[in-house]
Amino acid sequence: MKSLRNKIILSGLVLLFALVATIGSTFAWFTVSNTVTVAAMQLNVKTSESLLIKVYENEVGDETALLDANNYKANLALTDITDPEGDGNSTHAATELYWNLSTWYMTDVTATTALDGTTLGNVKDLRTLNIDTKAWSATGTTVANSATGNFVELKFWVLSQGTGTEDVVLSDLAIDTVVANSDTQDNIVNAVRLATWVSQTEENAVDGTAFIYSEDPDYDFTFTAGMRGYDSGVPTNNSILADSRDDLVTAHALFKGSADVADVSGDTLAEADVIYTLSQNIPTLFTVRIYIEGWDSDTTNGVLAAAFNISFKFSLQDIA
Repeated sequence: MKSLRNKIILSGLVLLFALVATIGSTFAWFTVSNTVTVAAMQLNVKTSESLLIKVYENEVGDETALLDANNYKANLALTDITDPEGDGNSTHAATELYWNLSTWYMTDVTATTALDGTTLGNVKDLRTLNIDTKAWSATGTTVANSATGNFVELKFWVLSQGTGTEDVVLSDLAIDTVVANSDTQDNIVNAVRLATWVSQTEENAVDGTAFIYSEDPDYDFTFTAGMRGYDSGVPTNNSILADSRDDLVTAHALFKGSADVADVSGDTLAEADVIYTLSQNIPTLFTVRIYIEGWDSDTTNGVLAAAFNISFKFSLQDIA
């Protein structure tokens, strides 16, 4: 079984999201059993005076509810996510989107688009890979938050009560292993990806740019001779070409963190890519996806039963 715990903390004008996961299955393109159950999530949320947060509950078009600060909280516990109605009812309303999160599954997926000349930017339409033919699944076929799903996706409304507009960036990405891991299992920290974008305001769809973050991104997973999926007839089918791998790493968004990765880790918030510019009292929906990148060289059978912590912050760029 896999235990998954995330925490979201809005503190001092900063949104902190922490995810703790125990991987109970194999994440690799060549694996036979590549699904893993997501156990109960523990979420705690705190906020400062100028930022408030609430779980997404299908409020699209309900401007009155979204603008009412009384519907937001400074602290969100697990029950605020799984039972936002607060009634403890086993018959769940359509607005209670995460009540069954303990039954979700994750599989290895990819945000890439081709074996050569590969580019990122498809994280909103993650795909699986046919091991034998190297064919990508049709777009739109992977799903989130399901017993037959492929990745975890959470949505939260963020309300700024500050003045004017505020640029929001992701900072302080940290993926940590736990003591129980073996050296090989520790590689899971490099296989994890986080993607985020703004989906809409309370009135309008936005479909903002998706940004991808990771502790140590690389895309040099290779099928070797004797491995299921190895293609002796078309060698280029066995890995992403070197030039494309470099482009994929460069395409990752900047973040302020401890990882020392060229073109990825920024030393200051000023170097980070702006996810969205929040306006005062305009509820804005942030989408967050956590997934395992199948083309990462560390996405192998070695990460079986690994445990890891992941945290990051949505920060205001003008905050020192």
